[in-house]
Amino acid sequence: VRDYISGQVHNAWRLDMRPPGKLGRVTVAGKDLPITYRDNDAYTTGVELRQRNLDLSADIRVPGDDGRGIVQISAVDWDHDFHEVDGTLHLPPGWRLLHATGVDEVDETWIQGWSLLDIFLALVISIAIGRLFGVGWALLSLITLGLCFPEWMAPQTIFIFVLIGEALHRVLPEGTLRRLVSVYRWLVLIIL
Repeated sequence: VRDYISGQVHNAWRLDMRPPGKLGRVTVAGKDLPITYRDNDAYTTGVELRQRNLDLSADIRVPGDDGRGIVQISAVDWDHDFHEVDGTLHLPPGWRLLHATGVDEVDETWIQGWSLLDIFLALVISIAIGRLFGVGWALLSLITLGLCFPEWMAPQTIFIFVLIGEALHRVLPEGTLRRLVSVYRWLVLIIL
């Protein structure tokens, strides 16, 4: 984790890191600061501040998951109160944050991507696929839609038009209307 702290120092001239975070490199205004222990406490490291105007950058090592596969990152590992805290989580390409708790606002988590309309459409599409193709295809479509529905540029309502074309093609008698529906069905499948 890399912390950037800016502001003014008024009364505390030492900034300590709370466990379990481990303090790495610390710079103030581009100059390295020595990391010291507080009162012979081997677990509390920190830096001495010498300037009132603070422009600090610190590298912090945060332990991995807690044994249950859950990584807990606190908003502030410093033994100090802050007026405002912002954070950015950088994930590898193709990864999404499933959910985050304990923070005021998290943008673009997978769970926040769902709305009530999305849930309704995914269920309606899966039920329609189940009626047309069977229960196995309905379960597969529900899992597939559940994974891709909130993603950006994922096909959502186009499935309804595909299912309408398939349902009409099955019930219409042979003739011009059925051929038009067949062309419509193939066009929608190509668009999909």
